[in-house]
Amino acid sequence: MEQEKAPDNQLKQDIENQDIDRHILKFTNNLEKEPAQIQSERANAGLEPKFTSILDKLDQLNVLFQEKIQEDATKAVLFDRLYSQLTAYRDDFVYKHVIQRVLRDLLRLFDTLEDTLQETTLANLQREDLISRLQSFHAQILKTLEKQEVELIEHNDFMQFDEATQEAIDVRSVYSPEDDQKVLEVQRKGFKYRDSVLRSARVIVGRYEGQIVSETAADSSQQF
Repeated sequence: MEQEKAPDNQLKQDIENQDIDRHILKFTNNLEKEPAQIQSERANAGLEPKFTSILDKLDQLNVLFQEKIQEDATKAVLFDRLYSQLTAYRDDFVYKHVIQRVLRDLLRLFDTLEDTLQETTLANLQREDLISRLQSFHAQILKTLEKQEVELIEHNDFMQFDEATQEAIDVRSVYSPEDDQKVLEVQRKGFKYRDSVLRSARVIVGRYEGQIVSETAADSSQQF
């Protein structure tokens, strides 16, 4: 009985070994025959959630970018509109409070001069009357300038040359040391606007030659 069972056990063992070999061969064949597309899909299976997340973030960034562009465009339109309004307001303010006043004063001066130059007026004017009219015209000009805070740079007979408000266009010899650097004559009057010099006065300045000679002699004596 034992000898009859031995072939049965051997047969059973052979069958089991064959099954194992088949499983191993099948597994090996599957690995060798697995298409590249399947491997790619398996590789991409883990990246798909990350890729989707990146796309979502790009979409969000695109939305924010478009909103920013729209916001900037809106700001640009508002800025241009505000700038135009401020420019119009400035021009209107300057015209009403500066230009219009100056032009009206100039027109009054023009009327005064126009009336003076009429042939009938000139024919009836005496020398003294003409001088009086010209002096009045001169005063009106100064008054018009004063309204715009433009003042005449004052000058007196004792004024020393001041390069901050004056321009020396010539010098004249003087005989007294006290007259050195003294303003002898104003060729063209100067004006200032508030605290700034609008136009320097053109003046002729005195120069004491004797002082220059004495200084030269003093320098010569020091050399010896």
